[in-house]
Amino acid sequence: MQKKILSQLGALENLQAQHFQISNLDLVVIKNGSEVSVLYGTCLHRGALLGDGQIGANLICGLHGWDYRYDLGVSEYNNSERLHKFYSEVKDGAVYIDADEIARACGHNKVQDFNFKDLSTTDYSVHQLTGIAYARVNP
Repeated sequence: MQKKILSQLGALENLQAQHFQISNLDLVVIKNGSEVSVLYGTCLHRGALLGDGQIGANLICGLHGWDYRYDLGVSEYNNSERLHKFYSEVKDGAVYIDADEIARACGHNKVQDFNFKDLSTTDYSVHQLTGIAYARVNP
């Protein structure tokens, strides 16, 4: 396991879905107090980005309203539908992910096969704090 910083905890808004992309892998990150969930970021129903979704009791897809428990990735509607939950850890104010797990999910054999340029965010403040590429046209 190679732990790498995904974001500073303070850069994440509480109970807001945030989109990150590593290589071609979309992730949705949800902060709930001092806990953070990192889930596969595309809805299993129609492929919408879950970073555009809303948080209520669950993570709600903004396209057709499919819902997932943001702590586990399990669909409340159909428990056999499950978003992959990636390893995450909060330590010293930073959110860490397992870079090897992310690399495997991106189709790489090892983390050394991709680099910092493979990472992007749609949150301008995360871009400013971390230097991660901004994935939208305008802030």
